Amino acid sequence: MNEENITSLITVLQGIETELHHISDSLHTLAHHPPITDKSLSGMEEKLRRIAGFLEDISYKK
Repeated sequence: MNEENITSLITVLQGIETELHHISDSLHTLAHHPPITDKSLSGMEEKLRRIAGFLEDISYKK
């Protein structure tokens, strides 16, 4: 792997880490303050989509 690929991979992994932290925070909030409606779940769905996008980027760059 060349330096450019490693740098790109690190950037993608940092993005995934950030999104996982957001999901963790959301799950913690949901556990302690259950939603009255399903609105709070839509934010988590978007975070999971972003992670899927990061993973897709990694698979295309292999």
